[in-house]
Amino acid sequence: MFSQRVRKRYDLIDAWLFGTQARETAGGDSDADIAVLLRGGQGAPGTCVDAAVGGRVG
Repeated sequence: MFSQRVRKRYDLIDAWLFGTQARETAGGDSDADIAVLLRGGQGAPGTCVDAAVGGRVG
């Protein structure tokens, strides 16, 4: 699961799904938009963590 993979690398406080997946209006080619809150100022605002946890969620 995404949150477990992020938690292993970062000090994850919380994660939120938003966008078309959250609204249940996603199409077959839609991605997943996930906002994460990290403890201790890890990374600058807008930092992408998907490279650290892999491009695919699951």
